[in-house]
Amino acid sequence: MVEIDDERRDRYLTVGWNNLLTAALGIPAVAIGVGALASSTVSDRTAFFAVAGIGAVY
Repeated sequence: MVEIDDERRDRYLTVGWNNLLTAALGIPAVAIGVGALASSTVSDRTAFFAVAGIGAVY
């Protein structure tokens, strides 16, 4: 098993990386959710399932 030293791990597990990953994953999810709920091109039932699916993934 490969051991990772504490300095290297702490360098990558920072608040900056956490914020970047959260934004990279969250912004598209919110955009799809708002688009699904605000759009009249899909039914309310389909929009609900789309938002629920995105919520389950993230």
